[in-house]
Amino acid sequence: MDKKGSKISTILFGFLFIIGGIAGIGYGAKTVLQASSMNNWPTVVANITSSRVRIQTPDSGGSSTYIAEISYQYEVAGRIYTSNRISSAQYGTNDSSRADKQVRKYQTGKKFTAYYDPDNTSYAVLDTQWDRIYSLAFAAGTCGLLLGFFMLRNAVRN
Repeated sequence: MDKKGSKISTILFGFLFIIGGIAGIGYGAKTVLQASSMNNWPTVVANITSSRVRIQTPDSGGSSTYIAEISYQYEVAGRIYTSNRISSAQYGTNDSSRADKQVRKYQTGKKFTAYYDPDNTSYAVLDTQWDRIYSLAFAAGTCGLLLGFFMLRNAVRN
């Protein structure tokens, strides 16, 4: 590829990294703010109705994913709701002990505090702590943004 084509490619990829970086920073910031606002949501007593580990095994023969499936019911203003959100971050893991730990904590029949969104009472969580995955999105976005600016700066200088 000639020098002009290389410069155009660098500029194009620089802009793509900047756009991806902005998206990662925006997603990370939005979810951290949302998760931190959950601490101020009203609370109710939630009854755990189901607690189990679901194992997903890919058809391609890769490693299994373990997902803690916790269902609970809670009541707001005389209406009963059912939810399965433990926290704002819901994802599986290839480490079965993490899912097992959640199932042991949220055993069927036990009662816990649920935090519900006052603007959408059908949305509730049991755990208001924000997950490190949001920090990772923010950090990856920042790296992408910086890399994009670095690429653009070098392309313009050459």
